[in-house]
Parts: sequence; structure tokens; C-alpha cells
Amino acid sequence: MNGFLMYIPSQREIEFLLSLHQHWRVLYWRELARLLTETAVREVQREAHAAFWRESTG
Repeated sequence: MNGFLMYIPSQREIEFLLSLHQHWRVLYWRELARLLTETAVREVQREAHAAFWRESTG
């Protein structure tokens, strides 16, 4: 044996990989929308927190 391992994916794994290949754009845009939403929520929370401290100290 020369040190190479051979991996043969199952039919289910092949189907999963094919579905990813076919639907990667949808997955990409959903993940991007999720990240943008999370970022927007964090920004609003930061702004609210900063406004609270400005009002309470001023």
C-alpha cells in the first residue's frame, strides 16, 4: 500500500453534494441575508445602548 486512502461516497452523500451544487446560490443568499440581519440587529442594539448612556449621563 502506498499511503493513499480511497473514499467512496454513499449514494446519499452524492445526492447531498449534487443538491448543494444545484442550490448553492439560494444557500448563499439566505446565509448572506441572515448575516446582514444579525449585523443590523447588533447595530441597533449598540445604538440603543449608546443612546441610553448618553441620556442617563447627560
